[in-house]
Amino acid sequence: KSNRFTDDCLNIFNHKRDVNLFIQNGLVVWEFAYDTKIIKAIKENIKGRVWNPSIGIKGCWTSPLESLPDAIALYEHMGRSASAELKLRAKEIQEKFGNSSASDAIK
Repeated sequence: KSNRFTDDCLNIFNHKRDVNLFIQNGLVVWEFAYDTKIIKAIKENIKGRVWNPSIGIKGCWTSPLESLPDAIALYEHMGRSASAELKLRAKEIQEKFGNSSASDAIK
């Protein structure tokens, strides 16, 4: 459990179907059924996030690739494990930015 995020969204993805975090067209994509607590957590914790109506059936929340380390941390706080491929990509992004947060690069 991370102290970085609120308990409101801790393990919120448990027992939910069709939840996913992936990269598409250079964007981090959050896929889940509408839930105000999840949306609030993404808005409060992921820099550069936007609603993207062109991804998925009804649209998805997306954010810049630089947000991937933060997105994985939140995704895992919410009760899901990111794929090994995503974690490797996040590590590469983090290494590119050294000791600073990769999301600091997001305007």
